[in-house]
Amino acid sequence: RLSQRRTQNTFVAARWNQEPLDINREAIPTDLGALGYRRLMAEGTFDYENQIVLSNQQMPDFAPGVVVVTPLRLPDNKAVLVARGLLYYNDVQEGKLAQYNEASTATVVGMARASETNPDTPIPDKPLLEWHRVDVLYRTAT
Repeated sequence: RLSQRRTQNTFVAARWNQEPLDINREAIPTDLGALGYRRLMAEGTFDYENQIVLSNQQMPDFAPGVVVVTPLRLPDNKAVLVARGLLYYNDVQEGKLAQYNEASTATVVGMARASETNPDTPIPDKPLLEWHRVDVLYRTAT
């Protein structure tokens, strides 16, 4: 198991050390799996109306937390999901999420990760703010 973990760490480090793929200027590969752990760069506008939080996270002090995930709308009207950071769960429950909004236009550099899917999860009848994982198929269906 340690050997597998070291191999994975070496792979992730090599991908991170590559020049970022600027998705505003370069075509995104059809096989999104080829982007795993690759650095991407994008410029766009944050869509705070459609941001979500990933629940069941833990803060450094062991308090309940959430990861804020906000769509970044690109000029071609496509979007990428940006994990903007970890917040206390109570801040979301108390309606304080908007105070963490940044400037609407941004250039971001981050690591590409695959969508997490679970075919056994039913599609909800209304959009949800709080999720347990980033599931793009789930999101686009709502």
